[in-house]
Amino acid sequence: MKPTLALLFTILAFSTLQAQEKVDPAAVEKAVDKMAQQYQLNAEQREQAAEIQTRRLRNLAEIAPLQKTAYKQYLQKKHFIREATQASLRRMLTPEQMPILKQQLLERRKQESKLIERLKAEGASQEDIQIAIWELD
Repeated sequence: MKPTLALLFTILAFSTLQAQEKVDPAAVEKAVDKMAQQYQLNAEQREQAAEIQTRRLRNLAEIAPLQKTAYKQYLQKKHFIREATQASLRRMLTPEQMPILKQQLLERRKQESKLIERLKAEGASQEDIQIAIWELD
């Protein structure tokens, strides 16, 4: 029992390290710089933003193989990653910074609404509309 448990922990630790290796530090820094510029982040918020972006990029790397094998599932997971990133961002931002995020979310909803209207006019199914919305991510 103990060797099996030790093996399980070793595999878990290795897979965690392997997932962390998938994140490009330059990509994290670029994303953090963009966020810092948009929201005027302070030093503490930059650290939090780095954690958020590292998690987002790691999660995207983990689901990347699904893009070719299970596209709908890939889009769905990508959507959930975007939602989780937004939730983390909401917790991190100050009340003074929130109007910027709210404006971005409003623009996103407008874009989705236009897409839905266009696709409905073309006679697209509900599933096709949902997939098209997920593809906006």
